[in-house]
Amino acid sequence: MLVAHGGMMSGPRAGRAANGRVSEAELRSAVVDCRVLGAVLIHARPEFREKLSTYKGTVFTAAHVELVMSQKDPEAKESALHIYDALNRPERTFPSWPGKTIPGAKEPLHRVIDPDKVDANRKKSIQECKKVWGDYTGSGLECDEYPFASTEEGSTKGDNRFSVRLIDGPDNRKGGEYINAVYTLNRVLNGDPFYVKITN
Repeated sequence: MLVAHGGMMSGPRAGRAANGRVSEAELRSAVVDCRVLGAVLIHARPEFREKLSTYKGTVFTAAHVELVMSQKDPEAKESALHIYDALNRPERTFPSWPGKTIPGAKEPLHRVIDPDKVDANRKKSIQECKKVWGDYTGSGLECDEYPFASTEEGSTKGDNRFSVRLIDGPDNRKGGEYINAVYTLNRVLNGDPFYVKITN
């Protein structure tokens, strides 16, 4: 993995070949691990832009896009814990059913940009929260959902492979900011896959 440090590149493939050419293998593996808002954002390396420059608005589809959140992040620790439980301890999540699994770690999520679909996911998730915890109006808590409302795997997919949990409102909104940062900075378009990872 190559890491960007103030615009400079480091890592085993930071340099170019002596003849200045970029191999197809290098092109496919060219990624930069940039930490923005606590999320890992994957991009094509700058030295490959000349090879891609004939395509306007290029999307580097070979990159593995991953949202990384930390349980130690004071601004989004409840969001991170909820996702961690969903991915690793789904039996602790609602709705609850035997053998439940939730995608995102090994199975990718896929972005949805249709506002009606996103809104439908949110509404169903809120209904599920109210079913479990009752009316939480005025509590300062919000209904957090995973997979995210902005994904094909959201709560309306119909397979019940989702989780909802009441968490602190500002924490929930910060988690949303992280997700949107990944979408924007990686040009994650409608239907594009991405993964989620929670660290300690």
